[in-house]
Order: sequence, then C-alpha cells, then structure tokens
Amino acid sequence: MENIKLSGIGFGAMLILKQYDIVKCNHYPSISAEKCFQQILIKDTTKKYFLASQSLSLREYCHNHRPDLPTMLITHNAINLERPSLNSRSIVEEKKKERTNLSKHESNILKKRKHELNLDQDENNVEKKKKKKHGINPLSMKKKKTMNSINQTVNNKSEKMTRRRTRQLRMSSHLKEHLKELQKTFSIKEFFHKE
Repeated sequence: MENIKLSGIGFGAMLILKQYDIVKCNHYPSISAEKCFQQILIKDTTKKYFLASQSLSLREYCHNHRPDLPTMLITHNAINLERPSLNSRSIVEEKKKERTNLSKHESNILKKRKHELNLDQDENNVEKKKKKKHGINPLSMKKKKTMNSINQTVNNKSEKMTRRRTRQLRMSSHLKEHLKELQKTFSIKEFFHKE
C-alpha cells in the first residue's frame, strides 16, 4: 500500500514487488511497514523469505531475531545480498558440528563393535613410533677431496707453470721500419751478443 501511495518515488520498487507473492497483513488501523515486517517474520517461521530493505534497523532486527533469513540491500542501482551475520554464522557452525558428531546411541554401538572385535585392546598395545634423527642431506654437501685428487691438482699446476706463453711486443709502424733497416745492416742477435 505504501508504494502505491508514494506513486512516482516508489514506482520502480512497485514493479519489482509485483513479481513476487504478496503477504497480506491484517493490521487495523494500519501500522508502519517496518513493524509489519517484524511481526510477520516472527509469526511465520515456516515460510522462507528474503528481506530487501534500505532500513538499517529492520535488517539488524532480522539478524538478531531471524538469523536464517537472508537480507538484501539496494546499492548502486542493484540489489546486493548482504554478508551473513555473526549470529547466523554461529548457528551454521553448530549445525555442522551436530551433523559430524556421533549421537550417544551411535557411539555405544561403536564401542560394542570394538569390544566384540577386540579392537579396543589393540589400541592400547600399539606404541607410537619414535622419529629418528636424520643426518644432513648428502646431496647438499660438498664432496671431500681425496689425497690422489690433491696430488693431481698440484701436478697440473706445475705443468701449467712450465707452459708459459710468450707475448709479442706491439710496436708502432715507424719503429718496425727502423728495425727492418737495422736488420739489413746487421742482425740484432749480433748486436746484443757482442763480446
């Protein structure tokens, strides 16, 4: 009714509401929409609803009194689903624990089966394996040098020292020409080895 009275402002919301079933309220005289929603949600817990509202107080009320009810918020021209409240998360965790935990009857049956098969005695006799201390990873360590390899490296070094390279002297072109002229007149060896 409130959407029809608002006409222009609530026209978009009214189009959205026409797609869903309408729950009629029997409040006379009429009360605000927020209070009407609160009463309907508390009275009828069998039906599953989604609550889409801009009202923060109504959404908080739903989080506290109906944690199973998903709430939606209209933001940025779209309807967005809100995160579940802490209340609803705790209820979900409790239900998960109930599903995974055994009932008393089931635990009694298991104990009887274990006793019949003598599994309860085996559990007491089983010793826990102690962890052994492991050494260092041999692949990560550097290999030790043996005496033969040390001697070979010394010999290789001595061989290398005997094979020294003689480097040629680099001279400028005018010096080379001058040396050629000198060689023509006499040899350089004779010049240095005069006695």
